[in-house]
Amino acid sequence: MAIQLSNHARQRCQQRGIQQSAIELVMALHDVDQGVGDDCRALRASRRAVAAAGSAVTNRQALERLCDVAVVWSDRHSQVVTAFKSRDSAKMRRYLG
Repeated sequence: MAIQLSNHARQRCQQRGIQQSAIELVMALHDVDQGVGDDCRALRASRRAVAAAGSAVTNRQALERLCDVAVVWSDRHSQVVTAFKSRDSAKMRRYLG
């Protein structure tokens, strides 16, 4: 199943160097799920979830970078609204409180 990205999400992913495969992995492996308002949720894969999936994923470098990616998912529109590298503390505070 292909994950739908809004136009905004596509543009932000391109600007921030986040690949579609990283978004798909976050969507599959996320264990951090926090409501951010307007029927949206911020999803992230913790280091523990990434380590648990490590044996099933062959691209180790992509897997390590996965911990740095957060995805904002819209339940209302069933699509990714935006994505960002979660090590950016200003964005983290805005979306994750």
